[in-house]
Amino acid sequence: MSNSNAMTKHVSASASAPFQIRLADRVNRLPPYMFGRINALLYKKRRAGHDVIDLGMGNPSDPPTAQVIDKLTEAFYWAVKQPAIVDYAKNQGLVIAGYAGEDADKFLAIQEAGYAWTLHNVGSTVESPEKFGIPKLADFNWDAAKQRIKK
Repeated sequence: MSNSNAMTKHVSASASAPFQIRLADRVNRLPPYMFGRINALLYKKRRAGHDVIDLGMGNPSDPPTAQVIDKLTEAFYWAVKQPAIVDYAKNQGLVIAGYAGEDADKFLAIQEAGYAWTLHNVGSTVESPEKFGIPKLADFNWDAAKQRIKK
């Protein structure tokens, strides 16, 4: 699938009318995706009959330890005070709330309820937030919301 050393993607609008999309030069200059190369090598070894143990990254099955959470929280609070981070957020029109842990959960649960019901009340939703267990702000109960978050 090359056209003057540029990658193209063939797309078929119908069986009789294929067309080509020429990828931008900067896309063609990207190196091969590292994990794609690793997966291809693993596949090749397995197909050749080798017993391969993949110690690559995956999804953790256990929650992080308290020590890990404490270190990440410490790093977060440090980061949100750094001038470069503050300036970047300001230049993007963002405000750093600076909450972590349960404070962040509570803040976001209140935001979710407020935005969801505001959008619903102006007719911008197909389903009621109530269908998804999102309480109205007047009925917001942090203890109940906390249980919903932990599920």
